[in-house]
Amino acid sequence: MRISSVLLVGTACAATSVAHADLYVWDWAVGDTGVSNAGGTFDSIHTTYDSGSSILTWEMTFSDQITDGFTIALNGGPNPQGYAGEFALMYFDASDLGDLRLTAFAYNGENTQTSYFDGSETAGVQAPDEIYNNVSILNELLSASVTDSAGSRTFAFSIDTSVMNAHSPLYPTASSWTGMQFDNFLGAWIHPVTGLSTAYDGSGSLIDWTSTGHGFLDTSWRPTTPAPGSLALLALGGAAATRRRR
Repeated sequence: MRISSVLLVGTACAATSVAHADLYVWDWAVGDTGVSNAGGTFDSIHTTYDSGSSILTWEMTFSDQITDGFTIALNGGPNPQGYAGEFALMYFDASDLGDLRLTAFAYNGENTQTSYFDGSETAGVQAPDEIYNNVSILNELLSASVTDSAGSRTFAFSIDTSVMNAHSPLYPTASSWTGMQFDNFLGAWIHPVTGLSTAYDGSGSLIDWTSTGHGFLDTSWRPTTPAPGSLALLALGGAAATRRRR
């Protein structure tokens, strides 16, 4: 399913905005710890989450152009690694820059990118707990893009996480499911890759994610900046935002 960069229509923004939601903002810059640049050299991250509309925006820039995709899990505090059945893990596949693909699964808590074929941390291989395949995610995905400029590469997406956050995990744990959201604090488990090779079945489900290089940015309990009364979809450059197209 191809996702193209086009102008986001203003009325669509208005339809999904919430006049009195709380917008939480987090920025990362070079110099922070917990980073491996083996999958691309991290340069900056800007993300927002609107608690009223459940819209998450993400913009991440690398100072080189070797990254072919990444997986990401977010929450409101601890490093998501090791927490099974609580968070969503999104796969952003840019192995073909002309055909961006995003999918999401319940994160199995392992220090791997295996949730797409193994849904649980229990020994052995269990069926994956798919939240979105490459087709169904288009009902919630507002934009996705990869932009190369002056030797750098920027990944960006905006998504309504309502369905993701309301997901009932196939392998529930004692802790509650939260999906992909944050508020006053943020925890993140981000793994960019190089040499990415992927495959999908006829329904758009991810069935292979193989890479030759693998980096990470792991962080926890990072304070965010709240902006009460904000409208949704403020980030990602306004008119420069993108919209999905089948």
